[in-house]
Amino acid sequence: MKKYYAIINDNTGAPASKIDEDNDLRLDLIEGAEKEIYEHAAEKGATRVHLYEHSFDDYDNNVYTYLTTKSVR
Repeated sequence: MKKYYAIINDNTGAPASKIDEDNDLRLDLIEGAEKEIYEHAAEKGATRVHLYEHSFDDYDNNVYTYLTTKSVR
């Protein structure tokens, strides 16, 4: 089961193409399998899920890179 990070909201556009440790958007990221993230979004009444993938930069800092935006409904 692949783990994703996501920001859920009602905006069609992603909040950022990349989120690093210094970006306050990292506080909005939720973690889980894709199905779990969609269930969470539906419970919150959100219409969009912005999926991000986790990696490390050259200095071992956390980086979250935008993958796609999908509609919840």
